[in-house]
Amino acid sequence: MDGIIKYILKFLVEFIFGKEPKRKKTNSAYRNVPGAQKTVHQPEPYVPPKKYRDSRWEELDELFWNMMQEEVILRKKRNGCLLSDAEIIYRENLEGWFSKHCYVNCQVSLGQLIEFPEQDGFSKEEQSRFFSMFSKMAMDFVIVSVKTNKIVCVIELNDSSHKVPKRVERDRKLLALMKKSQMPFMFVDICQIDVEPDIWTERKNTLYESS
Repeated sequence: MDGIIKYILKFLVEFIFGKEPKRKKTNSAYRNVPGAQKTVHQPEPYVPPKKYRDSRWEELDELFWNMMQEEVILRKKRNGCLLSDAEIIYRENLEGWFSKHCYVNCQVSLGQLIEFPEQDGFSKEEQSRFFSMFSKMAMDFVIVSVKTNKIVCVIELNDSSHKVPKRVERDRKLLALMKKSQMPFMFVDICQIDVEPDIWTERKNTLYESS
């Protein structure tokens, strides 16, 4: 009987005053421990993506010195000779033909012959990649005027290696670069090393086209 009375009284109280709002549950671990703080998640430090997939070292200086320390193998090219046998013969021929007015330089990098200034319209990365494509190309012979110290003509001696597809593409790029920079340039076949090249006509035609 007492239980029924209590139930009726509770029903009347809730009906008149409404239900008592439920209290939000709190984490008893933090509520009961004085001074306790919630753990804040610490993000992992940012690790930049690798530039190169198959390299233990990213930066150039780091790459250089680590490879040196690990005893990288290096050898003199052509057993220490600057030129091949055919190039030596052709250099001697060039000096015999033009030594009165010119001197001959050998194995000159294209980066020393063609300037590539910074320019609008291309990003720095595009300019850097473009320059790196040709700057290390080595030209077989650069004939220079004794009087003016200016380049008369650049000569690339062609042997059988220039028939390889990769080398053919290199030569196509080389021709385009020389034309764009208005540099007198000739390909000479290795079978023609005893024939005097007409460097003066090539120089004249190049200067005429650029004027």
